[in-house]
Amino acid sequence: RPSLVAVRASERPRIDGALDEAAWAQAHVIDAFIQQEPQEGQPATDRTEVRVLYDAGHLYIGVRAFSSLAVTATEMRRDADRLFDEDNFQVILDTFHDSRNGYMFVTTPLGAKLEQQIFDEGEGGGRGGTANINRNWDGVWDAAAKIVEDGWTAEIEIPFSTVRFVPRDDQVWGVNFQRHIRRKNESVLWAPIPKAYTLTRVSLAGEMRGLQQISRGLDLRLKPFLVGGLRNLQLSPAAKSTDAIKDIGLDARYGLTSGLNMDVTINTDFAQVEVDEQQVNLTRFGLFYPEKRDFFLEGLGTFAFAGRASAGLAAGTGDTPYLFFSRRIGLDQSRVIPIRAGGRVTGKARNVTFGALNVQTGDDDAARIEEANFTVLRAKADVLRRSSIGGMLTHRTATPGRIGSNDGFGVDTALSFYQNVRLDAYLAATRTEGREGNNLSYRGFFDYNADKVGVQAERLVVEPNFLPEIGFVRRTDMRRNFALARYSPRPRTIPNLRRLTGQASLAYITNNRDRLDTRDATARFEAEFTNSDVFSVSFTDNFERLVRPFAIAPGVNIPVGAYDFHTTRIGYVAGQQRPY
Repeated sequence: RPSLVAVRASERPRIDGALDEAAWAQAHVIDAFIQQEPQEGQPATDRTEVRVLYDAGHLYIGVRAFSSLAVTATEMRRDADRLFDEDNFQVILDTFHDSRNGYMFVTTPLGAKLEQQIFDEGEGGGRGGTANINRNWDGVWDAAAKIVEDGWTAEIEIPFSTVRFVPRDDQVWGVNFQRHIRRKNESVLWAPIPKAYTLTRVSLAGEMRGLQQISRGLDLRLKPFLVGGLRNLQLSPAAKSTDAIKDIGLDARYGLTSGLNMDVTINTDFAQVEVDEQQVNLTRFGLFYPEKRDFFLEGLGTFAFAGRASAGLAAGTGDTPYLFFSRRIGLDQSRVIPIRAGGRVTGKARNVTFGALNVQTGDDDAARIEEANFTVLRAKADVLRRSSIGGMLTHRTATPGRIGSNDGFGVDTALSFYQNVRLDAYLAATRTEGREGNNLSYRGFFDYNADKVGVQAERLVVEPNFLPEIGFVRRTDMRRNFALARYSPRPRTIPNLRRLTGQASLAYITNNRDRLDTRDATARFEAEFTNSDVFSVSFTDNFERLVRPFAIAPGVNIPVGAYDFHTTRIGYVAGQQRPY
């Protein structure tokens, strides 16, 4: 794998997108980029130069992206998916050099920004939305860019306090760079990665050396809030009242060590939290909304237990349950429940990643919700080169009106072999007073994912009394068997054709008494062209059994019974206008 040496800057560069400071001339030039698309292994058709500097508190990356065609850049929204489909530059940092986890930063010719945390190499999906890619993480960093006559330039500044690493005098980090040239639909990387994978595959990254005597400084962040005011209610000329509005609280984050972080919240305020994306539920099962609250976001993947998406689907859309789902704390059917206090410690020591969380919530008289305490413990040890084994314990105290407390516990493993073979498995159980027995859930998932051939097989069981009250279970009392086969050749004899894909899958779901409830058999053909246009044809044979009436509108119910139906779709999506 390639290696680079970061150079200590004689002066701090000004982050304005122009590489005109003298310090950039001191850095080594990295320009050996290799195509991933369209011609894997061939040199990049446009030159890209990267320079890396650092000082005691920051890492600086300078980019000079030459372009023989006009650049494509229209998007300025932070964390927008469309940034991946315009000209962009991406960097990933494996700060623990464990070939598993990393921090990813993306910028464009307009200086747009996207950042995300990567866990377990982002298995389950490449563009966010899985438990192993935390897109909602908002790291502190800066980027600026300029479009010039023969391409574009960019400067990136990443404070060392934004990332975690093992404290030592001489740092060795994993690092990789990727550039996307939109008008050529060309992706090039410094450390080559096969077409089947993305930049999140940190086990294939290069190395960065030379970081010496760096510091995270006083890693303390305080975010207090104070609300004051008066509320005047006048129901009639004779009936009026005046109430004082007052509230005070604090969020604090402190880096105990370079690899260990502590978060504390008191009387938490959610006024600044981004609203949930609107979803329309057309199914019989619950909707999954991702976590967006700051207190729970940092290191969210530490608490992911068997959270990988089933069969490569986005988080929450598969049937795999979550033993811990942070939105069960402080929220109830989108109603905010007051959090009195909470604490959390997350980090990594040697080869063990661990997390501990405790939160005390208040009561809500209007919703008839009593106060409760939540505890979560999680530990995961790295084994082999890219594998892990771990365990989790969750506890929710008993509250008035509920039947006792609730506990959840389980062990899970993720085994990766070679570059394209993965085996996931877990065994979990819950304990709820009054619901004894039939309280297990377990899963085995095999995935062979090469560029040309893909095979998946899954066995998932959720017993009727498996009830993680601080988890997420989309579908209860089920046994799921799933198989998928894919063949994706890249014929060179057909002009302007990048890839053909033929895929077939079968999902067979019964309850725990072997009654067939769902069967989905799907066949799909897809042709992807060099300009990213996609033509697809798919056919699905569905079977659904309703054991109770399904209300689809007020006064409109689908009656109990067994239903067979078929779906055929033909589509053509223009790459330049692909919706997200």
